[in-house]
Amino acid sequence: MTKWLWIVAGPNGAGKSTHTAKLIADFQASGFIGAEIVKLNADERTAELKKQFPDRPQQELNLQAAQETDAALVKHIAEDTPYIVDPTFETIV
Repeated sequence: MTKWLWIVAGPNGAGKSTHTAKLIADFQASGFIGAEIVKLNADERTAELKKQFPDRPQQELNLQAAQETDAALVKHIAEDTPYIVDPTFETIV
């Protein structure tokens, strides 16, 4: 199977995440990619962790989310499964 690398880049607020969500839906609807595409996003994971642990310091949540996202990325590369990384630099601040 041919491997693809797509890069969606732009400044904050440009619509990268919105475009990526549409791209995933279009790919799956067309059968272009047969398997489920996993989206990895540290900001979204931080928000989930914040709901679970509202009293934990934001920096701790950011770090945990970044580490979990990195681990998931390594897993998907090793397993050769489709994934999309929606990178953010806000989580490391």
